[in-house]
Amino acid sequence: MSSILKSDNVKFKYINLSKNNLPESRLLIDRQKEKIENKVKEKKKNKNKSEKINKKELKSKKKPVLQNNHKFKINFIQEEEKPSAEEIKIFYDNLIKLNKKGSITIKGYAQKRENDSTSKVRRLSLKRALFLRSLLLEENFSITQIYVKALGHDNELEGSKDIVIITNN
Repeated sequence: MSSILKSDNVKFKYINLSKNNLPESRLLIDRQKEKIENKVKEKKKNKNKSEKINKKELKSKKKPVLQNNHKFKINFIQEEEKPSAEEIKIFYDNLIKLNKKGSITIKGYAQKRENDSTSKVRRLSLKRALFLRSLLLEENFSITQIYVKALGHDNELEGSKDIVIITNN
């Protein structure tokens, strides 16, 4: 290299020239890009906020689902697993009032007689509840929405203890 290029003045001028030419235009371009990117980000944020608000409005505008809390009782004859024809008719009359989309709970009870074990009473209450569940399944109710509880003997019940209570939630 020549002595002129090695001098401090030339290096300083060269550096200054290069710094003055490129960075200004790059800065301007970068600033414009930043502004555009910020505007795009703001628009996306505003759009997301408006979508969230619209979803909330839609949820609040939906018609409320009617809660069909229907409950009825089927009586059984002592020691019988199936109800009488009259009780089956009552069952089918109440079936219309059940909501197929809601869950159905079938609670079976049985009177504990002398010399009856607790397990025998519970088995009888289970058979009763399962019989009524099979009738529900024949009427195209969803098996995943039917809950069966064999509760056996319950002293808290008033009246006949040989019953099945069906509740629709």
